[in-house]
Amino acid sequence: MPDIAPVTRNELQQRRRQLKTHRRNRLLQTSWRSVVVLGLAAATVWIILQPNWVIRRSQQVTIEGNRFLTTQSIRSLLPIQYPQSLLRIQSSQISDALTTKAPIAEAMVERHLFPPGLVIKVREREPVAQAIYGGGGKPAQSDSKIVVNENKGKATNNSNSSTSSNLGNSGKVAIDSTPPDAFLDENGMILPIKSYAELNQKMKMPDLRILGNPDVYRGHWTSFYPVLRRSPVKIQSIDWQNPVNIRLNSEMGWIHLGPFGRTFALQIRSLDKMRQLPQRLPPEQIDYIDLRNPNNPIIQLKNSRSASGKSSGESGF
Repeated sequence: MPDIAPVTRNELQQRRRQLKTHRRNRLLQTSWRSVVVLGLAAATVWIILQPNWVIRRSQQVTIEGNRFLTTQSIRSLLPIQYPQSLLRIQSSQISDALTTKAPIAEAMVERHLFPPGLVIKVREREPVAQAIYGGGGKPAQSDSKIVVNENKGKATNNSNSSTSSNLGNSGKVAIDSTPPDAFLDENGMILPIKSYAELNQKMKMPDLRILGNPDVYRGHWTSFYPVLRRSPVKIQSIDWQNPVNIRLNSEMGWIHLGPFGRTFALQIRSLDKMRQLPQRLPPEQIDYIDLRNPNNPIIQLKNSRSASGKSSGESGF
């Protein structure tokens, strides 16, 4: 085995001094880094708390995405007391206030330091129809639904529905002249009119009107409305007072559908094929079009005679 040279006392002392120097330098570096980090953090907080980073007026809040509600009306709902530091503004409180006090489905808040201000991006609840409660009364809880039995053509609970949806045009005046009780969005949510009237008095109301208890049709609305929206034939109003016979007031007159079911899209396509009917049969002679069987539409005339879509070859449908 090779011989190991003995270490002298001077060499041991020199190594100890080197280790102490290395530890001292590493401690100094760590201390300086901590001081720099704390200094930067303190400087950042101090800068943010300065008057330059304070929102002093509502004009420093930018609203994006609003189509129906005015910018000023949305600003008036913000839970901000001016002046207020950007650091103390809580995004969740602003979002909750807007979705609670206004017909807004979502609100996202962004802080801007240069220049200091807020950007709030909103997604409004768009009203697509005017809801008229009629004889059905006001809607109950939002989760209540009426289930329609398509085989028997009866509703399991229609105690609140009106039976005034008779044949013919008797309901047209009531639907067209009655002021709406609320708005309806594409998801079937009831939107109070005052929410829009108070925030935007110049907003144009939707053209589509629906008569009946919302508790009856709201469970079907997400399936009903997309098909209706794509209809080539313009639909002005819907009479859903009697769920076993839904009626549409269209540019071709009144349409009787029966209960809402899987054949609704086929009924709309069948109605589209009859667009030339007013050119072949005077509209004033037609009482209504019966589409309860979309494969065999029937035209009910005002003189109590009816024309079948299959048997009347010259009708063109």
